[in-house]
Amino acid sequence: TKTVGLIALPGAMTGLILAGVDPVDAVLVQVVVMYLILGAAATATSLVGVGVSRRLFTADHRLVRLARTLRNQGRVTEALDAYDALAELGGVPVFGYPAELLARQQRVMLLKGASNEQAANREGALLAAALAAGRHVIDFPTFDVLRTAAPESRIDTALAEAAEEALRGWRQSASGRHAWTRDGRTFVTAWRTGPEGVVGIIGPIDVLLGTSARHHELQFSVENADGRPVWGTRGDGVSMVRRAADIGLPWTVRSAFVDPSALSQLAAQRERLLTGGLVIVLVVVAAAGYAGFRAVSHQLNVARLQSEFVATVSHEFRTPLTAMRHLSDLLEEGGVAPDRHAQYYRAIGKESRRLHSMVESLLDFGRIESGRRTYAMEDTTASDLARQVVEELGSPRVVLDTSATPSPIRGDREALSLALRNLIDNAMKYSPDASPVHVSVGAHGGFAGISVQDEGAGIPREEQRTVFRKFVRGQSARAMNVKGTGLGLTLADQIVRAHGGKLELVSEPARGARFTIRLPVHQA
Repeated sequence: TKTVGLIALPGAMTGLILAGVDPVDAVLVQVVVMYLILGAAATATSLVGVGVSRRLFTADHRLVRLARTLRNQGRVTEALDAYDALAELGGVPVFGYPAELLARQQRVMLLKGASNEQAANREGALLAAALAAGRHVIDFPTFDVLRTAAPESRIDTALAEAAEEALRGWRQSASGRHAWTRDGRTFVTAWRTGPEGVVGIIGPIDVLLGTSARHHELQFSVENADGRPVWGTRGDGVSMVRRAADIGLPWTVRSAFVDPSALSQLAAQRERLLTGGLVIVLVVVAAAGYAGFRAVSHQLNVARLQSEFVATVSHEFRTPLTAMRHLSDLLEEGGVAPDRHAQYYRAIGKESRRLHSMVESLLDFGRIESGRRTYAMEDTTASDLARQVVEELGSPRVVLDTSATPSPIRGDREALSLALRNLIDNAMKYSPDASPVHVSVGAHGGFAGISVQDEGAGIPREEQRTVFRKFVRGQSARAMNVKGTGLGLTLADQIVRAHGGKLELVSEPARGARFTIRLPVHQA
């Protein structure tokens, strides 16, 4: 259809006749003319034709004009479709309204005008949901206008109204906290002004406090400065009170147990926890004290053993040195008959070899302790090793038994000889002078064994665990006044362990002691 429109214009133009155009185009041209009046009247004469006007307006404005034109023409279905298309634009502003909200409102009015109450109620519910969702920023007058299209909705605006009221406080002070009651509901706010603006939070007190209160078996109540409750219920029985001046909040907070008997239960529970904690502390203190006592005792014992070791070594060194010096002085002064020179020379040689042996033992011990001791491994047998050591000692008290089948071993002959020599030397010192010392060789379970058995007083069971430690000397050494450094067994044990073997001890009081060196049998 074609139409003829007439627009009355004041001022320079008296009228504009549009003939032979569509109704929508006519409306668009009318809007063009209105913009011309508001903008510059001189530009109006240059805007001729419908195509120019269409380029001046976006699709959302066209949809509004189209929908209204269709509504005026009674084409309700097409007008509803146009408003549906407008609603899909969401928050795009159209004549000061968000497109979605404006479209929903117009659909409600159009459906009511068509007497379709059921559809109008459904559309009103959609409008109410969009308003309640808060997706679009609008002011209160706009909200009130739109809300009239959804009269059955229940939209709570208390928080928004409280925010508007709180905003005035934010503008008056750079930071602070505030609480007030509005229509029976208490709201709280806290804010702070920074370089980028004001940051604040506002909400109903039951939302801010209710969540934390539900996590405990307590009930809270909040009172204002006048003592009137603003939230919660004051509990029965004993309650804890924190004054506003103490906590820096605008209220006084009270807390009490929901179940008054829970207080006694909590007290009993805390008493048990306190008692248990005290017991644990006492146990820890006692354990720490015991450990400290043991550590101190061990250090004192080590210091004592080191002192005894220094004194013993000094004595052991002094004895051969004194003998050598005495004999050399006699020879130097000529006070010895010529036929006895050879005897004196032999005595000096014996003492010098003794002194050399002690020095080498100390040096070997130091190298083993520091991990610098190297071993020259070679093939031999347990029988050959035992026979060599016994022959070097040359003592009639040492009895060798090598009747067993020779067992091949691999090791450092010098180091193993030193270990075996220390065992035989100990056996001779801790047994009667006339008693023999038996050295036997055997094999068992893949190990070759060299045993040294004496007929001395034996080693008590409580000393057998510590006899291989350095500087340790048993009760027999002190009782029999046996000289020594306390390193012989330690040195022997470490040498045997370095060869992959073990040093075993079997002893009973008054029945002597048997030390056995067990070394792995070497398969060539």
